[in-house]
This record gives sequence, structure tokens and C-alpha cells, in this order.
Amino acid sequence: MSFERRDNSGIAFLNQRQEGDKRPNFKGDVVVNGTPMKIAVWERTGAKGPFLTFSFESVHSAGAATPAEPQTSATMPPNASAAYESPELPKEDIPF
Repeated sequence: MSFERRDNSGIAFLNQRQEGDKRPNFKGDVVVNGTPMKIAVWERTGAKGPFLTFSFESVHSAGAATPAEPQTSATMPPNASAAYESPELPKEDIPF
């Protein structure tokens, strides 16, 4: 039986080459809206207990083999949210 990649899902495996906190604990592949991507997952512990952080990188983008550690809201530039705003849809395209 072969592994079928479904849209908006993925898989991550334990990173055997983890050396320090900068390297992810898990690495894998996901498909998001039909786009294949690499995923990196870090295990962290905070004041409220353990949590996970994620980083996604397009398979088609050039760059390092291991994604950089994800930025937190404290380290993101003040205008970073402008890059994530969704475009305004015409009212006739709204399905309800």
C-alpha cells in the first residue's frame, strides 16, 4: 500500500539530525491548497506548558535545506500583518 498525499494534510517524522534548539524536532511534507510544502516542527515549553511551533516552506522556493526558526509576534516587523491581508472579494462571489 502506498502513501496518498491528500490536500491540506501532511506527515512529519522525528528529525534524526537535530543538533540544538535551532534545528526542528520533526520534519516532513504537507500539501496546502494543492501546493506541496516542507514542514518543520519545534517542541517548546512555556509558562502554560508544552506547545508546538511550525514553519512551512514551498518545495519550489530556493533556500536552505532546513527552514529558519519561526518568528514570534514579538520579533515580526510592525508592518508584517499587511502581507497577510486577504483580498477584498466582490459580493457576488460570496456563496451565502
